[in-house]
Amino acid sequence: MKKIGKIVIFAIFTLFILLTFNKLQAVSESNVEKINGNVLIESGKDLNEAKTSQADIDNKINEEDYKEIAIKYGITCASALFGIGFVVLILNGIKKYKDIESIEPSKNIKYYKKIPNINETPAEVAFLYYYRKGAEDVSMPRILSATLLDLALKKHIVFEKDASLPKKNQVTIKIINDSRAEKLKESEQLALDLFKSIPEDDENLQFNMKDFEKYVKKHNSKFSDAISKIQKQAEKEQIETGHFEKEGENKHSKWYLAGTLIIVILALLSLVIVGILNISILPLVFVIMPGVVYAVLCFAIGGKLGGITQKGIDEKIRWEAFEKYMKDYSKIENKEEIKIKTWEKYLVYAMLFGSAEQILKQIKNLYIQSMDNNSLNDTAFLHLMQDENYNDSFIYLLDSTIMTEYTALIASKLNT
Repeated sequence: MKKIGKIVIFAIFTLFILLTFNKLQAVSESNVEKINGNVLIESGKDLNEAKTSQADIDNKINEEDYKEIAIKYGITCASALFGIGFVVLILNGIKKYKDIESIEPSKNIKYYKKIPNINETPAEVAFLYYYRKGAEDVSMPRILSATLLDLALKKHIVFEKDASLPKKNQVTIKIINDSRAEKLKESEQLALDLFKSIPEDDENLQFNMKDFEKYVKKHNSKFSDAISKIQKQAEKEQIETGHFEKEGENKHSKWYLAGTLIIVILALLSLVIVGILNISILPLVFVIMPGVVYAVLCFAIGGKLGGITQKGIDEKIRWEAFEKYMKDYSKIENKEEIKIKTWEKYLVYAMLFGSAEQILKQIKNLYIQSMDNNSLNDTAFLHLMQDENYNDSFIYLLDSTIMTEYTALIASKLNT
């Protein structure tokens, strides 16, 4: 990274010299004017005194030619030096790229037939599952939706439904104090604290999705801060479990930043030399070509580096294989029967992965009879969906409302 810094300093220094030459040339040209293509007149002097011999004119023209040649020669030499510098960096970068061992899964898994880590919160699972997928705009709303379902399973909240009310008022989320409630990890406790802040009445801790909408609009900064805390805590918990390390992620970011800076510098250098100095871009080929190659190499090196550890990548693969198992369950031959309450737990992760519609459809197809009998009475939320399709279900209402409000929040941030 120090070598890149030297190149940046060298580029600025060279650009300063070129701009200085160009300024001197402009000043020199401003002090003289051509008369009929032969006679030069100095500003402020008498016309007769300003006349010079044809030999003087030729010498002046030759002097200007020499300056132009000198500038072009200087640019060519500087470009060549830059090119050589980039070639050296490319050779070193190739060696570094080969020396970095890519973290690959210990083994390929098609299906994982149980929840990979029952102790991980939805926020922790999402941190691994969405790592490097560039999907933060969908992952965070899904974390909140999945956490609501998980909190119901852990007896921290209950869902109540009144179909006679308007759609967004039908499902009430009640926060309860149950002695059987499971102890929460910090990332999930932060989510519960966020939900507790939504009701306006501290004595009556309940809300519906209409209340959620109002809360986000009225307290968007507080909501944004709460989300940020959940994300940071999930990262911290994954570091503690050995799935992630900050140092590797910082190295990844530095190499990506280096590649981006090189592209920007090359673009600015080309703009100045061609657009401002009005000089041919041909000499810049010496620096642009190897510079672009090295920038791409920086991205490649950064791509091999990252914060996820061997333990983390193996966990990530298990979650992805588990998702595939849930989706393909009905197609698998000689499969083990899964109890309805286990499917209810699976639905938490299906919500997190964006597969809730497919999984709910499978549950209905597999348990069409039990969806109508008393076996659903002991479930935390499946009993609310026995007569509903996904698009009419309360979990769709949760997911779509949270997604809409979160997207609006991000859009408002970008516009400010």
